[in-house]
Amino acid sequence: MLGNLSANQIEKALRERLLTERKRTMKKTITESEFIDSFDKMGRGNNFSYKGRQSLFEYLSEYEEATGEEWEFDVIAIYYDFTEYGSALEAAEDYGWDTDDEETEAGALEFLKANWTVIEGEGFIIIARW
Repeated sequence: MLGNLSANQIEKALRERLLTERKRTMKKTITESEFIDSFDKMGRGNNFSYKGRQSLFEYLSEYEEATGEEWEFDVIAIYYDFTEYGSALEAAEDYGWDTDDEETEAGALEFLKANWTVIEGEGFIIIARW
């Protein structure tokens, strides 16, 4: 069969095959430990606390199970989609919470939950920015 093709045709076919193969992808299942360590490896270790990363892994895993939708693991995308704060008050101020009432942690948390996805943890809160 190759005898009927010119050298240029063979080279072109090989080039097209290589380009097609480069577009192919593969999924990898990662552990919680790999998830947590990946932030340090990508230079984003300071953006989320250790417990925050654990909570993100748990949230994203539960989301996949509940919806059947798989997440493609991307540290940079997570960095842009989620923000960790030390308190609900701090987060609410960043998200435009404007109240004449006494500003309380509970009031701030209620405001955030009404408008965004909130992941709560001991000593931190994570807001999904989508």
